[in-house]
Amino acid sequence: MKLERETAGHGLPIEALFGYSGALRIGKTIHIAGQLARDATGQQVPGDIGTKMTVAYDNIERLLDQFKLSLDSVIQVQIHVDTALPEIIEEIQSISRQRLRLDKVSFTVFEVAGLNDAGAMVEISAVARSSIGQEDHHVSSQTEPKWYCIENSFASRHGAADVVEHCDLLYVSGQLPVDKDGQLLFAGDIAGQFGAALDRVDFALQAVGSSISHVLALDIFTSAPLNSECFDQFCAAHRERMTQYRPTGTMVRVAGLPMDGALVYISAIAAR
Repeated sequence: MKLERETAGHGLPIEALFGYSGALRIGKTIHIAGQLARDATGQQVPGDIGTKMTVAYDNIERLLDQFKLSLDSVIQVQIHVDTALPEIIEEIQSISRQRLRLDKVSFTVFEVAGLNDAGAMVEISAVARSSIGQEDHHVSSQTEPKWYCIENSFASRHGAADVVEHCDLLYVSGQLPVDKDGQLLFAGDIAGQFGAALDRVDFALQAVGSSISHVLALDIFTSAPLNSECFDQFCAAHRERMTQYRPTGTMVRVAGLPMDGALVYISAIAAR
């Protein structure tokens, strides 16, 4: 059956020039493009990280309003900042908790080298849930996602969920290479940290009756370069764990991760 599609935007020239939508609903899932702190004319709003996050969330809310939804429908956010994370992580958490039902949201945040606008500081992309279908044009309680927290994870320590289930998919928050107490493993060893972060993804999925072998897509963020030996070890660690599907994968180097000494950070989408 062909899924129903619907788009939304802010009506900015860049949307037509670049040829993208601010948000796209496919079936019961809405994908929201990264939102910057832009005003109604497309200009960057001045201010600190708190001001800019507020405007970025406002822009997400305006897109959702076109589907007759609110920020309460958000199930996943990915936050990119171009400011040193240790200085702003508590503010990121505080504002996100004010705007979202954060304890029911898959949450990933990292530092990048730059964003599209000068002085942007933050960009937020999101996934939201909708019950809209061929004959259903309102959100019902039956579409409420299931969510799960893992003790001592980065997400749970910041009030977010580690796994959110929606439409038979599991959205896994960014997982760091830590032990059960949340302490960093394999300091200075990027290959060891990769395996440990994959194991945390597996741990989160096993807690909800799935496993890493059911992963459909991985986003791998590294804060250090890979040499050929490390890459071979990455490949081996990945291959050993992906026994049911060959998932898609994206690996990028970022400017910083949300834990001192962390070299790898992994988020995922998996099947039940």
